[in-house]
Amino acid sequence: MKNIWWKQVTTANAYIKKVVENISNKKSMALEMPECVPWKEYFDECIESAMKSRSSESTIDFICSPGEKIGDYILNKYCSEEKRATYRPDKTFACFLAQSDDIVLNNRIVWVKNIPDNMIDEWLEFVSDYSKNVKKDRPHAVFILEIPPCRNINTKKKGIINIVYTNELSIFDTYVFCTLAVSDIKINRELKRYLAELVSSICGYDIELCSICIERYNEFLSNPIDTVMNNIINTVCRSNGDKFEVVHSEDEMHQLIWSSQLKIIFPVIEEYRRKFVIKYKNQINSHLPITTTYNECFTEPEDVEIGTLMYMAADDKIHCSEEDRHKLFDFKEARNLLAHLKILPFDKVEHLLSDSIY
Repeated sequence: MKNIWWKQVTTANAYIKKVVENISNKKSMALEMPECVPWKEYFDECIESAMKSRSSESTIDFICSPGEKIGDYILNKYCSEEKRATYRPDKTFACFLAQSDDIVLNNRIVWVKNIPDNMIDEWLEFVSDYSKNVKKDRPHAVFILEIPPCRNINTKKKGIINIVYTNELSIFDTYVFCTLAVSDIKINRELKRYLAELVSSICGYDIELCSICIERYNEFLSNPIDTVMNNIINTVCRSNGDKFEVVHSEDEMHQLIWSSQLKIIFPVIEEYRRKFVIKYKNQINSHLPITTTYNECFTEPEDVEIGTLMYMAADDKIHCSEEDRHKLFDFKEARNLLAHLKILPFDKVEHLLSDSIY
């Protein structure tokens, strides 16, 4: 599943390429990434692998933000004792490091993780100061600051490219992921479409939750609400060890299921109505015009809605096969339930979307 998201979903893969391209161009970045970024460890591996394929000299140092002062930490980590001794406080640490030619920092990509909220601004200032003081066309480090979505901090600093994960992706990418992820499941095409739509609607931007629901597709299709709110939430963790969280109430999930059924099943109902009308067009036409109890007048066979067709078949105005009569009833019943904001039980969904019914 992680390979589908980061390698096959075009927008997610473009996000990786964007980061890699900036690193290759020696541009420091602030990556605003929420905690639920899918398979984050694999994302890091993809960046590292891509950089190694471009240059065998590219080394990424993944570090956790230190508790000590940033300048002291970087100086001690990347400078020899002799070099450290030449530092004078008339310059900032960032300026001193940027103007030094003989330090290993110049060949490193420093990826900083777990930055506390109270140190985000300090890190941004340090990297901005470093970027402003590097010598043109001389080797220098690239800093990548991995930070949570910031609301009260100005992340647009000189010398730092700000990339916001949620701005690069959309809910459509969730649906693309789900469509790709269900492709190998042994169910018919319409059920795959329904599963992809249902999962993406309920899970939203939570791609790892999507993957778990798809892996448990039999259970999920039968009872989406219980599968997510009880089974998955209580028994499964994300790839980073965190628990999944409930983001919708039961009523909201009910609405999302109904919307998914309306989106997938209603066109199927209309497609069956169209085929039924074509098959029995002459018989329908012989009874037109028809005015319904709601004063709706039909003058063309193509306009007759499924409830009226059911009435005509029941009244023997349309002499159709018993099989077609049963199918017409099934689709009319489904249409009525959806029209009254009710969700269909899965056995009905499975029947309506089976290859044989229409």
